[in-house]
Amino acid sequence: MRTRVAIGAAAAAILLTLPAAGAVGGYAGLRAAGPEQVVFDWSRDSCVEGDIPDVPARAIRSADGMVQLITSETSTRRLVGRDLDHVRRDCTVVMRSRHDADPSAWDDNSWLEAPYTVDGKTVYALVHDEYHGSEHPGRCPSADLVKCWYNAVTLAVSHDGGASYSHAAAPAHLVAALPFRYVPDTGPVGIMGGSNIVRNPHDKAYYAFVYQEHPARRGACLIRTKTLAQPGSWRAWNGKAFALKLADPYRATAADPYGRLCAPLTPALVESVSWNSALGRFVAIGSEQLGGGGARIFYALSADLVHWGPLRTLLPVELTFTYRCGDADPVAYASLLDPTSPSRSFDVTGAHPYLYFTRFNYANCQMNFDRDLVRVPVELTP
Repeated sequence: MRTRVAIGAAAAAILLTLPAAGAVGGYAGLRAAGPEQVVFDWSRDSCVEGDIPDVPARAIRSADGMVQLITSETSTRRLVGRDLDHVRRDCTVVMRSRHDADPSAWDDNSWLEAPYTVDGKTVYALVHDEYHGSEHPGRCPSADLVKCWYNAVTLAVSHDGGASYSHAAAPAHLVAALPFRYVPDTGPVGIMGGSNIVRNPHDKAYYAFVYQEHPARRGACLIRTKTLAQPGSWRAWNGKAFALKLADPYRATAADPYGRLCAPLTPALVESVSWNSALGRFVAIGSEQLGGGGARIFYALSADLVHWGPLRTLLPVELTFTYRCGDADPVAYASLLDPTSPSRSFDVTGAHPYLYFTRFNYANCQMNFDRDLVRVPVELTP
């Protein structure tokens, strides 16, 4: 199962904030506007026991006109249909984890996290890769999964419209890593997958949020490229510009590794970002624990992806790391998708998107494989 790190009590707003403003595009914000709809019911739709929605829901439209909804485990499967309202589980595995015991190969447990396609034929996907030292003999003295958790982001490519994915020989597929090598029993650390890829209509570049987990600096960092086909072309925001390469610490040493950490835009976890054509703004979706107790799925708005307005509540929820026995079943992995999106990669939303997330169906107050992908209608508030 994918490891999620407890983010802790989040700040009240994203660090680089926009000036206070009124309505945007005639609207004041977003709100959840309807009951939950089950998209994937584990007890009914799973292909095997471990077939679970374990990343935020992502969607692409292939060249044949079919929609693929991806939210899978370390063996990636899809839901496929003519549109987002009519998708069904396809049990074909389109990408498998290789479980390489060498942390410098960046190829252990892999989640296909952020697919993007322009033509519906070639699909580039950011991959959340977790190295689990506890699963490899001699790599984790404590045998503790979390203490020996080391993460990076890589790139996989499909040349057949999403029917299968592969990547360049390691380490050429690496997109982003911490400037520190794996050290047993010092985790969890690493660069983890965060959001989908979004194309900025203003500068034609591609952006994504990743999450930096390190004791010296934690939070959601923004990365950018103009060349999806080149894993090494991504650059992170360093507080002033997109000039920081999150390089391979096994092949490039840094005199000041702490100076090679990216500058987070928020301490909260950003899991989805889209250009909303009705608002004329980018919308970020994420989840956070609140300082006074409780948790929420939030949204924030931006004109340029770097400067953001405050985090606002979209849906009060219980999260897996705030859950206590007796609480409502927790949720995770929030994303915003619009069935009417004109984009093949669904990175454009409009006035009537859906909030997707995974609901964990606990048994005897314990997490298990039973979890469902659900969605809630969202509307813009006038």
